[in-house]
Amino acid sequence: MYTIKDLAEFAGITTRTLRYYDEIGLLKAKKNESNYRIYDEDAIDRLQQICLYKSYGLTLQEIKSILNDHSILIDKLNNHLKYMKKEKMRISKIISTIEKSILHQKGVLEMKQNEKFIGLKEKMIEENDEKYGKELNALYDKEVEDSYQMIRKMDKHSFKNAKDLEKDILKQLKVAYLTHDVSSNESIQLCQMHEKWIKMYWKTYDKQKHLNLVKMYLDDKRFTAYYDKVFKGATKFLYQAMLKYLNV
Repeated sequence: MYTIKDLAEFAGITTRTLRYYDEIGLLKAKKNESNYRIYDEDAIDRLQQICLYKSYGLTLQEIKSILNDHSILIDKLNNHLKYMKKEKMRISKIISTIEKSILHQKGVLEMKQNEKFIGLKEKMIEENDEKYGKELNALYDKEVEDSYQMIRKMDKHSFKNAKDLEKDILKQLKVAYLTHDVSSNESIQLCQMHEKWIKMYWKTYDKQKHLNLVKMYLDDKRFTAYYDKVFKGATKFLYQAMLKYLNV
């Protein structure tokens, strides 16, 4: 048997971490007669697995799922591998753009306008992935990567049109809301604009997925804040209007 201090030293982690693992049910400790946490050999084996999966970049919740049901290990690792490969491609492109930007600033290399534009799009993809990647990937997975590919293929004119339409949607949202009718012509126009905007980023359009996305706007405070900056309740109005318009 090992005390919490002994196990922490053996594994090279803190006793605070072990207490947290105990609290969330990831690595439960036993209690001795003095009510102190103690760990047996099985606990050491489990901790080694936890440390291994953490090194793969898996979350504690994912690790807990794997340890409680080992049959899902391959699926979890495959999904994580797929995500890491996408990250590798994205980071490689960003590194290349940064390197060119440094050389451009030094006067060693003249960075073409098209390369600057590519860097702008990659920055937008990176910021979007950092903010919403986890939630979007959970719902759409392949569609998210397809969307990023669509952005990468956009020329300057198409990219500007997409960004302009995004701004116009917010303006139309306010106009539609003033009718207080999700079936009004103004609301229908709002939904048509949102559909057109989505189609700019999606390889294949699907009404149900579109509605699910707008529902996520309502469920996620970060998305809600984006639309509710127009007025309080804007996100809810948009969802109700899209629900009526898409009719799925």
